[in-house]
Amino acid sequence: MIKLLKSKFGVAAFLIFLGGLISAVGALIAAKEAIDDKLAIEKKNEEIITLTKENAKLSKEALDQITGGESWTYLTIGVRTTKGIPNEFGISCNVVGSNPLYDVTIEISELTHKTNLPTNSTELKSIFLKDLGTLTKSLYPDMIGILKLPNDKSRIEYLSRLKMRNGVVNQHLIFVKKENGHWTMATKVYRFKQADNNAFKKEDLYTLIDEDFTDKDNIKWIEF
Repeated sequence: MIKLLKSKFGVAAFLIFLGGLISAVGALIAAKEAIDDKLAIEKKNEEIITLTKENAKLSKEALDQITGGESWTYLTIGVRTTKGIPNEFGISCNVVGSNPLYDVTIEISELTHKTNLPTNSTELKSIFLKDLGTLTKSLYPDMIGILKLPNDKSRIEYLSRLKMRNGVVNQHLIFVKKENGHWTMATKVYRFKQADNNAFKKEDLYTLIDEDFTDKDNIKWIEF
């Protein structure tokens, strides 16, 4: 083929062709090297991104161990019988989540709805306050105190506020007396978390309504 080109077009044309061929081969080699370099850079970037995510995860896990992360706790009652809840019972806390909770305090207030005012309002009267310290799923007090329901009322409401390093958990408790003198309960646990726009949104954590709760149609959960 080379002899044919030399004889047909002359030496000059042959040299031009040969130079073009060498340039094309060089361009192909350069292109392949560029592709290989790009793939190597992309692979390295992926490795850096993966490592960054792993470091961020480890940093968050370490921070969660200090702050409590997404863990939370709520108030539980210690005694339930087939008749219902007695007038007096022990109270404790149940921890939800894998991280410890630090600097935990609990305050229970009796909640009264004022309906005789131009605008409805709610009054809180503190009846119990205690420092609980550090709580975990396996380390918490069996009983933190005694709650005694009044004999002269057929319905009473409480607000429990559990404060800890990672925020405040609120719990609304409603007790309604049954005909047998025992009580039935409805409770809702919630907290407010900061949203992306720096506002706070309510997060419902837990709701329990006894099957024999006699006033299910008149439950008005508070939100503060």
